[in-house]
Amino acid sequence: MSDPILQSNQSSAVVATVNASTVKNPWVYDEKDRLTVPHSMQLLPIPRQSGSFRPHSECEFAVAKNGVAQGFWLRVYIDYPHTQSVHHWTEFRFLDLIDQITLSTSGRVVETLDKFQIMARYHQLPLSRKSAMHFYAPLDRPVSEKEYNIWIPFYMFRDPMRYGILTNFEEPHQVTVKWSDLICSRGAHYNDVQQANNTDPLTVTDAHLLVHYRLLDEPQLNHIVSKNYGDGMLSRLVGIAKREAVERVSGGDAIIVPIQSLNYNPFADPPSFNDALVEVANNFVRQKTVSIDLKESEAIRAMYVMVVTNAADPRAENARSVCKIKHLKLTFNNTDVVDASGAFLQQYGSDWDMMHGEDISHVEGLTHNIIRIDLGHGSDAAMKNVVAMREISKPTLTVTFEQQLPKIVYEELDQNDVVLGYRVVPYEHQVHVLYETATFLSCSANTGRVQLSAST
Repeated sequence: MSDPILQSNQSSAVVATVNASTVKNPWVYDEKDRLTVPHSMQLLPIPRQSGSFRPHSECEFAVAKNGVAQGFWLRVYIDYPHTQSVHHWTEFRFLDLIDQITLSTSGRVVETLDKFQIMARYHQLPLSRKSAMHFYAPLDRPVSEKEYNIWIPFYMFRDPMRYGILTNFEEPHQVTVKWSDLICSRGAHYNDVQQANNTDPLTVTDAHLLVHYRLLDEPQLNHIVSKNYGDGMLSRLVGIAKREAVERVSGGDAIIVPIQSLNYNPFADPPSFNDALVEVANNFVRQKTVSIDLKESEAIRAMYVMVVTNAADPRAENARSVCKIKHLKLTFNNTDVVDASGAFLQQYGSDWDMMHGEDISHVEGLTHNIIRIDLGHGSDAAMKNVVAMREISKPTLTVTFEQQLPKIVYEELDQNDVVLGYRVVPYEHQVHVLYETATFLSCSANTGRVQLSAST
């Protein structure tokens, strides 16, 4: 039986280039048995170059020519829309501040990350780093804390020494931030009387791009340029984030709970919202299955799957949260590649190297319930495999997930404002399929021009 992955790989430019290479390590020079040369480290805050901080607007930061750029953070200063002592974030925490962040150069996009792709990369961090990230991002924070630093995991995060941007030599880079609606608050409880005051957007008063640089002495810098660009072009095999179009799953019609079904006694035992929720839960179909035809043709290294609720009103609990995936089935050419429960993939699928992989299934927090399907062997820090999607026939992903039950209930009133029952409006759910790809990033020695080349 012919294998669909191997068949597709035969037509991939990325795979052909990798297989044709006879150099053991083509992008690292003079590093064997050598100590790191003395250099300077600098953490440089860069003010915005243009744009604004209003909801749904954009602002742009110009990456300074200042050595090797190895890491990026977005430092945001905010004011709160209320006078409470504690701010209750929505489930995605400060990632709800942004819609997407783009790294570009001379008008060409190098990588774009939305908040779901950022969460996916947070998910794959080592356990200690992930725990620190969750500790830094609690749901409740005092309003006296008005500065937040959002780590932006662009492609160089896996190995900053190898993939960092040599800003002194390469053409200028820009980072563009597209803000969300900035509605990032929710009530402490779904029926909190204060939650109506928490729906105004946050006010972003200022923002900086915080860039981690390494600066070398001129002799060492010239040596690096000569060795890397001496043949006219440097090509690096980098991991660029890509994604499928969002699959939207309708929540369906509103569920009406008649007041009679709650054994209503107007004198002794008035029903509550909780009673209505219990009644709805008893009749609510939790599991739903959706099949997605995969369209991307990239050469991929790993796949992330997440299902999130998408409520227009972010105030209620579970209004923007990640749902539990019960089962995944990945099919190529009508051949099952993966057919396993979400619990199995959560525990084992992120890293098939049992000697070195970490059990992340028990870690709660921002990235809980994200499923990673590792198509390589080991962590994504180094390329262990690539699967060319271009020639794969009928790639299909079937996802079975557990719908989140809304925790906000509306009263059904007659014309005399008499309560007839309670109404629960199910959430729309979104299925996100995200990829880590294998893509060649080239830089010309003559012009410093940077562009993505082969990616399929």
